[in-house]
Amino acid sequence: MKKVNSAWLLTKWLAFIAVLKIDFYQFQAEMAQGLLELPEYADITQTRQSGKSFGLGIIIYFLAYLLKWDIIICAPKLDQTQRIMMVVSKIATYMKRKKKVRHPVHSTRHIQIAERGSIICISGDPYAEVEGHHAHLIVCDEKQNLIKDHIVTKILPFRAFHNGLVWSLGIGGAPGSWGELSRKKADGPGNFLWNCPWQRVVIDKPDYQNFVDDQREIMLPVEFKAHLECEELDMSSHILVPFITPYENIPDARAHIQIGLDFGSINKTVATVRYKINDFYFWDQWFVADGDYSIQIPKLEKWLREDVEYDAILGEYNGVGRPIVDILNRNGFEVAPIDMDSNKKTYAAHRIKLLASKGLLQYNPNRDLSKVAYKNITELPYKMTSCRHVNVDHNDFYSSGILTLLEPPKMRLSA
Repeated sequence: MKKVNSAWLLTKWLAFIAVLKIDFYQFQAEMAQGLLELPEYADITQTRQSGKSFGLGIIIYFLAYLLKWDIIICAPKLDQTQRIMMVVSKIATYMKRKKKVRHPVHSTRHIQIAERGSIICISGDPYAEVEGHHAHLIVCDEKQNLIKDHIVTKILPFRAFHNGLVWSLGIGGAPGSWGELSRKKADGPGNFLWNCPWQRVVIDKPDYQNFVDDQREIMLPVEFKAHLECEELDMSSHILVPFITPYENIPDARAHIQIGLDFGSINKTVATVRYKINDFYFWDQWFVADGDYSIQIPKLEKWLREDVEYDAILGEYNGVGRPIVDILNRNGFEVAPIDMDSNKKTYAAHRIKLLASKGLLQYNPNRDLSKVAYKNITELPYKMTSCRHVNVDHNDFYSSGILTLLEPPKMRLSA
């Protein structure tokens, strides 16, 4: 690929953003300056919601327009390319209106600038069909979720004809991810390895501190460190909820009472009774039955009829829980079936962490099984995945408890 004079390119860049009437923050200008040196490998780890896609989208259009480059944007799923492509598309629309620049192709996944370069979006999913391309630049978004071997063997060869560049952005990658290799490749002379944690952004954007504070409250600690402090994603085990506040008596007020039913894979049923008053959640009692389900179900039905009051019941509808919930519904108990997929489990993990840390989730230490329930939940480990899912070891008391934090019938987490 023909070498480009950096000083000339920077001059053209400043003129280009002046035409667009765009003012970059200093941290965005730092990223742009590093990329406009045109490093063979660049690795960008920047705190969330701070304008990474915005800055990169402008740079991508600029290079396609000025240098007539063909550029590929790759992400784990094709839809994930749209954050950058939306910016590219807006610049293309502006250039068409103000500068009469023609774009023979202008879609959400392909923009062709007349007599110049092009920008194409492709999926980084190993199972996706991808046509062959020649690229001066490949941009790998969400680098932590891209599979290293697939990127190396299937995507990077697209740069071979032009001896093109590879730029990656996201958070630190797990072993086996492209993000892991990208950081290593960018850490050397002539390349660009750039971290921009939230502390750097706040210097230029003081209001960003409000977003940081909100995310610190919502996110798990290891998640916050990876996504906002730009540290490598810690995928080791950590305790999810180390402490739950005890209480003596439920406040004298009308409570919404909800029961969560979990059906274990080893013939075990656990039910948790939850009272909700205003923003407070109180785990008040538990029910456990073991053995054959033909014996458990009558015990559970008797307990529901005679020993507890409730406004709603939510039952795990995965695996063995499906036929049991169906039986309970046929017997008139109106159990809301909840299929706990990885997204719901992740939301629930965040929710229980938030409520417990703020003292809004409390439990009755004087009930039968309270010590067992408390020990099971407060010693339960979790691990983060690079896809932002939270993997919590299965535990019947925990699974039953989180069902009390879901809201039927929409099955979304209570506020």
